[in-house]
Amino acid sequence: TDKLFAPDSSGEVKLGAGSISVSSFDVQINKMAAAVDVPGVLKGGGGVELAQSPASGTTPAGTTVAGDLDLSLVPLDLRIYGGIKVFSSADLQALYAYLGVEFAPGIPLGNPGAAIFGFLGLIGVNMGRSDNDALHWFVDLPPAGDVTNTSKWVPRRGNWAFGVGTVVGTAY
Repeated sequence: TDKLFAPDSSGEVKLGAGSISVSSFDVQINKMAAAVDVPGVLKGGGGVELAQSPASGTTPAGTTVAGDLDLSLVPLDLRIYGGIKVFSSADLQALYAYLGVEFAPGIPLGNPGAAIFGFLGLIGVNMGRSDNDALHWFVDLPPAGDVTNTSKWVPRRGNWAFGVGTVVGTAY
């Protein structure tokens, strides 16, 4: 045979005086990420993760799929970002998603010199904060000050979340 490593009839691969026996081989990929950088045109990246979650408190064991994306269109000075988290078990389905857009120049807000530079929103169905103490959840859990990060949201039967926001700054 012209293969570098080929098993014999017993399933063993011979390497010099030793041998390796492989009875089963399992490969799992549970997280992937990609990035793009086209100078002066496009920059960003994203990822997706698949996880089996054990039962915890009132949340049953299930499968979680989470992903995020952050892209900047450099010539337009436009950034679009978002994420999603989906949980599924035999008796509970949950969804969390967020989307944001930032741009420049901003949309002027009359004469005071302020402008809107972006919008964002989130929705959660059967999803709740990962910590019941809202201040601790917002300030202390990483990433601090970020309410949209998918890691800060967990499946919770009967919980709903809705949020909208805007990015406001000076126009000058």
